[in-house]
Amino acid sequence: MQIPSSFRIVALLAVLAFVAAACSNASSTAPTGDGTTSMTNSTGSSDGDDGDGDDDAHQTDHVSGDTSVEVEAEDEEDQFYFKPSTIIGKAGQSIVIAVQNEGGVEHTFTIDDQDIDVSLSPEQVQEVTVTFPDSGSVEYYCRIHVNLGMRGELKVA
Repeated sequence: MQIPSSFRIVALLAVLAFVAAACSNASSTAPTGDGTTSMTNSTGSSDGDDGDGDDDAHQTDHVSGDTSVEVEAEDEEDQFYFKPSTIIGKAGQSIVIAVQNEGGVEHTFTIDDQDIDVSLSPEQVQEVTVTFPDSGSVEYYCRIHVNLGMRGELKVA
């Protein structure tokens, strides 16, 4: 007995719809090694820095209550970005950011509102103390590569 081609087409469409729905809602959790859990969803955003995100340029790190955080300046495959690109903290919270240039070219870490502007050669690390705004967000960026999208934000939760 042969299966009608219209039935095969409908069955194929149903399978494709199921796969598409499963992919759009995918999320996973993984330990980060520092006692917290990282959750990555299909958009690549992350609640922590797991280093293996689908889209490293769009990670988020929650730092409420922390005193320091690491930020990597990256340039790979013609992409220039900070990792994480969003740091979420409490209003008025001060935190030390250890900025590490993981790329092969010079980068800066600049926050105009806080008079912060440090230059980093490849593999160089510099620490800066930043303060979260009372509300909203403050942008950080690389002066050299801002036109290529190399920016991030300190955001109040």
